[in-house]
Amino acid sequence: MGNDAYSSETRKRILDAAYEVFSEAGYNGASVRQIVGRAGTNIASVNYHFGGKEALYKEVVEAALSHFATDVQSIVAGFGDGADPLAHIHAFAKTRIRSGIATFRSEPPRLLGWEIVHPIMGMKALMKKKMEAAEGPLIVLLSPLFGPEATARQKAFTARWFLTSTLPPPPVAIGLRDMLGSDPDEAAVDLAVSNLADAAVAGAKSLAASTLPS
Repeated sequence: MGNDAYSSETRKRILDAAYEVFSEAGYNGASVRQIVGRAGTNIASVNYHFGGKEALYKEVVEAALSHFATDVQSIVAGFGDGADPLAHIHAFAKTRIRSGIATFRSEPPRLLGWEIVHPIMGMKALMKKKMEAAEGPLIVLLSPLFGPEATARQKAFTARWFLTSTLPPPPVAIGLRDMLGSDPDEAAVDLAVSNLADAAVAGAKSLAASTLPS
């Protein structure tokens, strides 16, 4: 086994290939041989970097969920002080929606769909953990929407809804691209994204003002 099998680039190629293969076939239908064939390496390199198929799968699934927390923290951190808080909320929604459409996140739902149908690694607990990591910054961001009677559970639920509503699923991304055409005008893209952000913010406002079970 050459030095290439130990490199960080090889590790990344394995992760990318595993992401594709697990998305296509699920854990049970995927084989390490398929993954290394697509990555252009060998089985020994998988064992070296990840310790085997199960550990590799776990890292791929966690990476597919990582955007729930990392996107939120990085986007919120990018806002300065002193601006209109409601403008911050709308800007967050636009930034996240535009990112979701640009990257066309269709693989994570496929991958996570396999995990839901044939669970291998406690998806519910893992999803809860990732959501909780994103809740804090989002609750702070959405704080202007909450009245003095808002409960902690209501704030958490509103934050989670806003989080998912600003990550366009594949049907929305596909529909928007079809509507705008193959070479859309930037102003048309911005208007469409702004409209989606308006809808997400309106939903968050409604939930923040609702009387939800405590």
